[in-house]
Amino acid sequence: VGALFNWKIFDALRLGHRSVFMLLRSYDYLQPTLPSWWQRLLVHLLVVSLVSVGLAVLMLLGTALLTCWLSVVLVGRLVRIQPPSKRMVAGVAGLVLAKYLYSIGLFDSNLEH
Repeated sequence: VGALFNWKIFDALRLGHRSVFMLLRSYDYLQPTLPSWWQRLLVHLLVVSLVSVGLAVLMLLGTALLTCWLSVVLVGRLVRIQPPSKRMVAGVAGLVLAKYLYSIGLFDSNLEH
């Protein structure tokens, strides 16, 4: 679920990145010919695009940190590893294993049986 959510955030980030550059190019190109209300509209759209890109980055970092923390806690509790450094290594290894299993399609619900 987390990996699918991260891909959706990557899509939003890519789309926001494209819209920011498209708006900047159109603003530079059309600024002398546009009425002032169109210029204000372009500036507002640019601000909204920049905010959406910033939110996508924050959400991506947040889900990555939450996934890493959950894997460390869950693996540490299941295996009962006492030193925190070894618990961290086990959690990161569990996260890498989960990402690998997801990448080979083990958790894909669209598979035809």
